[in-house]
Amino acid sequence: MNSFERKVYVYIKENKMIGAGDVVCVGLSGGADSVCLLTVLSSLSERLGIEKLIAVHVNHGIRGEEASRDEEFVKEFCEKLKVSLYVKHMDIPALAQARHETVEETGRHERYAAFEEVLYDVRKEVGIEEIHEGKIAVAHNRMDNAETVLFHLIRGTGIRGVCGIPPVRGHIIRPLLDAGRDEIEAYLNEREISYVTDSTNFLTDYDRNKIRHEVLPILKSINSAAVEHITDFVKDAKVVEERLEQDTLKNLDEVLIGQSDMIALSVSRLLLMDDFMQRRVLYAAFEKASGKRKDVTARHIINMQKLLKGDTGARTDLPYGFICRKNYDTLIIEGRKAVGDDIAPIELDKEGKVRLSAGCVEMKIVDINNLDIDYKKTCIKAFDCDKIKDTLCVRMPADGDYIVINADGRRKSISKLFIDLKLDRESRKQVPVVCMGNEVLWVVGIRGTENYHITEETKRVLVLSYTELN
Repeated sequence: MNSFERKVYVYIKENKMIGAGDVVCVGLSGGADSVCLLTVLSSLSERLGIEKLIAVHVNHGIRGEEASRDEEFVKEFCEKLKVSLYVKHMDIPALAQARHETVEETGRHERYAAFEEVLYDVRKEVGIEEIHEGKIAVAHNRMDNAETVLFHLIRGTGIRGVCGIPPVRGHIIRPLLDAGRDEIEAYLNEREISYVTDSTNFLTDYDRNKIRHEVLPILKSINSAAVEHITDFVKDAKVVEERLEQDTLKNLDEVLIGQSDMIALSVSRLLLMDDFMQRRVLYAAFEKASGKRKDVTARHIINMQKLLKGDTGARTDLPYGFICRKNYDTLIIEGRKAVGDDIAPIELDKEGKVRLSAGCVEMKIVDINNLDIDYKKTCIKAFDCDKIKDTLCVRMPADGDYIVINADGRRKSISKLFIDLKLDRESRKQVPVVCMGNEVLWVVGIRGTENYHITEETKRVLVLSYTELN
């Protein structure tokens, strides 16, 4: 074990990347970084207790003869190392076009999907199916980390964005992350190991390549240790981020007032925070709602923040089909729903089911002697069936709709009811009504009419119920 291998070994151990009995899958492009990674792990395999070391090469269908050259190279290289190689062929440009993504996005997604697929199959072959016993090793290095930090700063980011690439994320590991490109090339030269070069690495059409070939050289001309200094900054940023995250989650708990299929936050409590913590809490709230952080930019968070002092009903679009909207003193983050946009009126002759986007309205007629319902439940209502003379309809609220609110027959418009309940326009679109013409019997899950009550003379009961769909 030479000095470079010792450095990588210590980094792996410090970050608990590989455990005894692990199957390790290396993403092998044929470039210097991945060739170095596979070589080092092959050399350290026994010392690390690796159960099986494999490599996966993805031919993206982009570079024609050059891609075929790379594939042949990695095949010969793995034969020399006696490492099993799995090759996947894909048409990334076609997939990217179909998905309306960039080639880089699709390529990254499909590469990792290929790694996962092969890792799963190999673990099964050797009788290991626990996820912690399978690792995907990729060859990001110190330069990649510096590029990522600069890329995030240019796009707009918080402190988390300048923490760079994590050495471990789930079962994805990066053993070379603390190694410089000069160290990697020196190691390969010392071992007389060749590698291939992807010509697209030198194109400046891609943002990251511009940073690598134009921005970083300028920074290094100012200070030759620029990349090392960025790396040192990243280490400090991670410590700061960890402490801030504790405060952020504590503050999120204090403003969180509801969560099920949406995240609801107290506007008044958010406004007590400074701008910096507001943005962090909103970021964390979106992650809680969507389960994701990627593709959320500073602009998204600022637009959410503007809603705090905006009007009720104001909204902004977020990634992954989510929206953020203000409803009086509540800020709501939720996925877009289509209940109110696509439901047409559905007529029922007092019995049947209506399936909506979020749930199901059911109507059935029950003999009064067999009636057994819990009137405390907000999603069940019962009426004297024989007093209802017209066909019932399930639809979204319309102009002119009203509900009877007392025994004297006093009416209230449905729009006024919504205002009193402080439901904004977006929320109103999610509430269907059961009605006869403009007379509403039930604002589903909210309020029933005071007409058509069950009395001693009632013989048949119309039972309306609503069940949410999982």
